[in-house]
Amino acid sequence: MIHLPKNKKIYLSIVYVLPLFLATYLYSQDEKFTIKEPYQIVSKSDLKEIEFREEDSPEKLEEKISKIILLIDSYYSQFPDDRRTDSERKRAGEYLDPKSGEVSRKFRENAGRYPLQLNVNSVRLIKGQTSLLPSNSSLIEDSFTLYKLYSNLGFLYSKKNDTDKAISSFSTALKFHDFSQNEDTFFKEINSKDNLESVRIEKIKQHKETLTSKINQEKLIESKIDTFHLTAAVSAREGKPLADEKAFRKEIEALNLELTSKVDAYNKSLEGLFVSLQIEKGLYDSKVIKEFAFQVKAKELQERTLQRITKPYPLIDPDKESGFIGYFQLLEFAHRLNPLDIDILKYLGDEFKATGKTQKAIDFYTKYMVINSPEKKLENEVCLSLAGLYSSGKNYILAKEYYDRYLNLGGKENEKKDYYFVLGDLLIKRLGNFEEAVIYLDKYIGSTSTLKFPEDDYINNIKILKNRMSSYFYIAKYYKSKINRDLEDLNLQKSYEEYYKIKNLESSFENKMALKKEELVALKKKAIISTDPLVLESLEEENKKFDSLKSVKKSIKSEMDTLLSIDLLFQMAERNENKRDYEKTVLMYREIQDIGTPPDRELALRNIRRIELIKYDGINRERISR
Repeated sequence: MIHLPKNKKIYLSIVYVLPLFLATYLYSQDEKFTIKEPYQIVSKSDLKEIEFREEDSPEKLEEKISKIILLIDSYYSQFPDDRRTDSERKRAGEYLDPKSGEVSRKFRENAGRYPLQLNVNSVRLIKGQTSLLPSNSSLIEDSFTLYKLYSNLGFLYSKKNDTDKAISSFSTALKFHDFSQNEDTFFKEINSKDNLESVRIEKIKQHKETLTSKINQEKLIESKIDTFHLTAAVSAREGKPLADEKAFRKEIEALNLELTSKVDAYNKSLEGLFVSLQIEKGLYDSKVIKEFAFQVKAKELQERTLQRITKPYPLIDPDKESGFIGYFQLLEFAHRLNPLDIDILKYLGDEFKATGKTQKAIDFYTKYMVINSPEKKLENEVCLSLAGLYSSGKNYILAKEYYDRYLNLGGKENEKKDYYFVLGDLLIKRLGNFEEAVIYLDKYIGSTSTLKFPEDDYINNIKILKNRMSSYFYIAKYYKSKINRDLEDLNLQKSYEEYYKIKNLESSFENKMALKKEELVALKKKAIISTDPLVLESLEEENKKFDSLKSVKKSIKSEMDTLLSIDLLFQMAERNENKRDYEKTVLMYREIQDIGTPPDRELALRNIRRIELIKYDGINRERISR
């Protein structure tokens, strides 16, 4: 049995308190266990060394990644395990066993063996966290250094196309940064010991001085007024003479004049110094969020492709779903941080366009076009998008304006050729401006005169010939309105020649398909009596080829159905009749009977009978028009 001394307090302090005190003292004296701030571990030169640059070589990327990981590990190594969060332990490849308190053997053995895996659902949770600016309560610690380390790590992994690690790095970076751009956020930086630029701190101090000076002046005026009214009230109660109100008003007037100058100084600082600080912060922050958005989109695309391959009925159908939720939310966040980033404006416009929100897409594209920037590398795409959106909304005047802007911008002439025809077609069909349309149609004809596709590329060949046929036909109509019969006939004949080239291509394809069908039938007969597995394989392969020919046939039919062949043949019949060439006139009407609709065939037949009567009795009869 243990006998305690009479003075129990002294005994307990010796047994329990003294060892604890000694341990604390020794712990504080040992530099190894002293927790340092990030700025003490990571210097400004370190941050410059690990900064991501587009021109970095693969070797440089690896070097910077290793450097950042080393710096982060140096910082986290100073925290005892019980102070580290669950995510920090996992990132370090460690996990404490809940029973023993020691690092789990399973995690120790498998640490770093498996890469971090993210799925689309976990990625989409990010959009909920970033739909609003992070508040102070959502931050682990507002640390500029850790934010720069993790964000640069994200950029480096992005460059390496390591999507999972890039997303993990960017999402961690967000936890250490307050994205708000109000005055209080910047004023906190004045007393920060983090690796902030001294120039930036000086700017913040200057701005705060103007604000403090204004506030102090307002308080002084308020205090003077309160003191005067209080003194006046006391004097009135005691029956003493009141203070000189005129002198008081003069003093307040002088103070108000001084306040006005201080308010002006503050507003000037607000519009100059403070706005420059906001822009500087927004530029980098929006760049981080924008790259984060691209990685989220890449992850969603990976997930969609994986689901399409592995699941017969995937929850996300990549062929039907157009929007990328996480990507879109992050882009909107980046836009709030930096409203003048033209790339973000363009990408948001693309996203609204893809999801059918036409007016919002137009708003963002228009903002893009208004901003003057040397970095407008995607202006061609934006012009085409605006032209298409205005055209689909039946605002053809603005559609024409943006097609014009696109065609007048620099770029490869080969890429513009199709839009010469598109604009010419729009001017004729929607605005009735034949004169201007002819200029663009002539350019289209010139740009495609030497253009050749492989012979077996039936679709592209037919599309080019179809547009050339339409161009010549429209030009003929223009010269008809100008009563220039020679040029009208010339262009009608050229249009007819292009039409016959299309007919020949269609006939060539039909012959190719008939031969392929004969080969397939012969192979099927052979497969019935043969047991050779190679015959079955070749039959399956030929079936696939024949199916692809069927899809080509459908495309050719859709192109043939939209030809202006009937209009062309009627106009050529009219011109031949005017020239008294009745034989060619009847040939045109006969061709209409072969390819036309029932009303067109009926009209052609009636005109043929009329021509035959004219030839019989010589009496001119009025043409039956459509």
